[in-house]
Amino acid sequence: VLGQRVDLTTGEFELLWLLAQHVGEPVSRDLYYREIRGIRYDGLDRMMDARMSDLRRKLAAAGLPEDRICTVRGVGYQLTAAA
Repeated sequence: VLGQRVDLTTGEFELLWLLAQHVGEPVSRDLYYREIRGIRYDGLDRMMDARMSDLRRKLAAAGLPEDRICTVRGVGYQLTAAA
């Protein structure tokens, strides 16, 4: 990120990869669980949210503006394109 190495867990990397595949589009919890976890989202699990929190913290520490990954209320998360 911005020339810095960021150490991510496998789960964090997979989430970032999925967001990067859908830049500018919301990534729903359903899509995350189907594509990354290989299961249906049951509406109760908060794994995606926990991973997102850790991912945001690490990317912010490396200098990525916090508004690059936004929460889409009721849907999931969205990676915005660089300005």
